Amino acid sequence: MSKRAATARRSGKLCVLAFLVLGGCIQAVATEAPVVDSLAYVGLTRVDPVLVADAIRLRVGEPAHPLLIAQTVQSLYSLGLFEQIKVALDPPTGDHATVILTFTERPRIHQLVFKGNDYFSVEDLKEHAALEVGGLLRSSDLHRACCAIEAAYRDDGWAQAKITPETRAADTSGNIIVCLNIEEGRRVKLRQIHFLGNDSFQADKLRGQVKVKPRGFLRKGRFQREKLEDDVQLLKAFYQNNGFKDAKVILDEPVFSPDGEDVQITFRIQEGPRYRFGKPAWEGASVIADEILRDAMLFWRGDPYDQSKVDQTLAGIYNMYTERGYLVELRIDPVTTVTADTVQVTFNIFEGRPSRVGNIKLVGNTRTKERVIRREIRLFPGDLLRRSLLLRSQRDIFATGYFSDVSVEFEPSEVEGEVDVSFRVEEHSSATANGGVGYSSQMGLTGFVKFGHNNLFGNGQSLALELEKGKRREFYDLSFTEPWLCGRPISFGIDIYRTQNHRDVYAGESYNASYWHSVRGGGLRVGFPWIFSVPDYTRMSLGYSYSDTRYEDYSNLPERTQELLVQGDGTRSRVFVSLYRNSTDNPFHPTLGTRSTWRNEFNGGPLGGDMDYYRLTLDHRHYFVALWK
Repeated sequence: MSKRAATARRSGKLCVLAFLVLGGCIQAVATEAPVVDSLAYVGLTRVDPVLVADAIRLRVGEPAHPLLIAQTVQSLYSLGLFEQIKVALDPPTGDHATVILTFTERPRIHQLVFKGNDYFSVEDLKEHAALEVGGLLRSSDLHRACCAIEAAYRDDGWAQAKITPETRAADTSGNIIVCLNIEEGRRVKLRQIHFLGNDSFQADKLRGQVKVKPRGFLRKGRFQREKLEDDVQLLKAFYQNNGFKDAKVILDEPVFSPDGEDVQITFRIQEGPRYRFGKPAWEGASVIADEILRDAMLFWRGDPYDQSKVDQTLAGIYNMYTERGYLVELRIDPVTTVTADTVQVTFNIFEGRPSRVGNIKLVGNTRTKERVIRREIRLFPGDLLRRSLLLRSQRDIFATGYFSDVSVEFEPSEVEGEVDVSFRVEEHSSATANGGVGYSSQMGLTGFVKFGHNNLFGNGQSLALELEKGKRREFYDLSFTEPWLCGRPISFGIDIYRTQNHRDVYAGESYNASYWHSVRGGGLRVGFPWIFSVPDYTRMSLGYSYSDTRYEDYSNLPERTQELLVQGDGTRSRVFVSLYRNSTDNPFHPTLGTRSTWRNEFNGGPLGGDMDYYRLTLDHRHYFVALWK
């Protein structure tokens, strides 16, 4: 018998022995567990005993197994009402026992008090503390509240702020008063930043790389200790991107002035040698030609070592592979070899197998119907799992505006070579409704109601209704849009509106003249995707609208004024053609991309109506991240 086989045999005997011993212990515990005669509760003052009884796993007349006791304690803790729970048996030994449960209830916050705060208001402190009057207080809540308030002070430059919690009983029923004593200290200003060991770069160059800035013109110079660790990494990355691969940055302890109002910080830098790239290489590539990989390299032999270029090259190679379906099993490891002052970078590529799309699942859509989401997905079962189509599908689902977040998950498929793709969405409220009453000297007292829904019945349809009614004003507006007509990406919309306003005209010393101004009309809209591939994210719209404007019921108006108003009477019959492009990254708060609209409007002529004119409208909005961000 070999040594390995003998060892395995001995291990097997030990496992069997341990199992027998453990089984005997369990059986002994099971047979020795006392029978529960009764359950006793101690310490319940505010919690309903019925609620406790429903959570207990022990039953009268059944054995009090240790496992049932543990499950009972866990179930009671999950109620969130108790700080501590103790279990005892009376008598401790014997065949029968009473189970005594002793509870320490969580106190309820009766009052929340802040002392010593001058900089922050009580409302601001309550928001940071996140403690609710009337809520239960856990032991960890005070620590978290103190840390949150201290962090808020530090963010605004109060580096020495300290919060001390204090609690005292408010009454005999378990309610407490929570007092947070605040020592704000002095507001600290960053006066100077020193650099030691920076032989290759001037201090002014390094100061431009860090987030914390000393006090100066238009700079408050607030000292924020949390940002210093970020600055250490920024300085390290700066050196690594300029050839100093082994650079280290050490932050000294900040030095405060005797009065505590000023502080100086020092970064100690160990630059190390400056490296240059060797000739880049790659191994394991069979899908992508060497010429294409060579063009993807952002560095070459003799260039100063730059870690960011290595990372960007790695990302570029990943993108090329993921466009060919190599998304799941793909692994690319950049291996660096240092010889003297040369860094040789070799990209070891493990391609794996290309993946195809298996099932496409939707998760989280409780209101929106599946077909509304699936019609935005560019991937289909059996397709290559291409990264661009995956990201485009995610973006288009998000662009509908029905969801606050859209994420993508992968799952193994039952079919070899396929990957199931799940789009997990988080829905947000799509309906808005408000109403109110307003008063103005022109229109008098009016009441209004507004209702809007951009995902009606989960079908993706939009409906907007606005009603306003008063003695001197009436306004009605109804708009409906179907984004996918008959299952095709063709939108159809209808608008109907009417408004009537009673307007006073100043003549002499008072408003003694008036007239009614009314407009009524409606329109139809049809939209469809741009017929060409360029520019992308573009739709084309056609529409027709008709309106009738009238000035009537003149009262005490001069004839000349009436003649001028009558010239505004008439109908407008118009058609419009527009192009709309939206490539923004977020439908609610865009930070990248553009929104552009080009609209041509033709009025009158062969369309009829009393007005003839042509109007061209151009609207372009460009979103970008500000340089200082």
